[in-house]
Amino acid sequence: MHSSVNAIMGSVHYFVHLIVERVLPSRSPPPATRRLLACLRTICARSTPNWEMNEPEKLIPLHGGYRKLKSFQVAQLAYDVTVRFCDRYIEKRSRTHDQMVQAARSGVLNIAEGSQASGTSKKMELKLTNVARASLEELRLDYEDYLRQRGLAQWPPQHPALVRFKAMRCATLEQVRDWVEQERRQ
Repeated sequence: MHSSVNAIMGSVHYFVHLIVERVLPSRSPPPATRRLLACLRTICARSTPNWEMNEPEKLIPLHGGYRKLKSFQVAQLAYDVTVRFCDRYIEKRSRTHDQMVQAARSGVLNIAEGSQASGTSKKMELKLTNVARASLEELRLDYEDYLRQRGLAQWPPQHPALVRFKAMRCATLEQVRDWVEQERRQ
């Protein structure tokens, strides 16, 4: 939004500059036009545009950079853990295996695609981010179903093991694996 305003203001400033400095000196404008131009000169002098004439505004603003987003990094870790979990504990040919892996993958890819789309459409960025959120929620529900169907406890957020896990701030599958090994020894 601000870049569009800057572009418009830049165009206005440039247009006024051309009229005032180049076109009008060769002609004698009527008094009303001179007053208007004096007002425009004052406005232009007070407002400094956020641009330079030799640097045109980019058609598509900078976007992407999703690999640096914490949401992308956590979703990618969830995907890696989910693939490993499903390969070990869920029958490979089952629909649940496929659904869980695809939900995790969808979360990662929609965050990346939304970040890329941000340069041209904030609406599309929000839509894809919401798709990612819905995919990861679907994945969470699949994990809850897995626990419930096997009579396993679902840990509350303040469970000591979860507190230890959150404190580790795992960034890779290997770090998650190390945490699991530490928990098994306790």
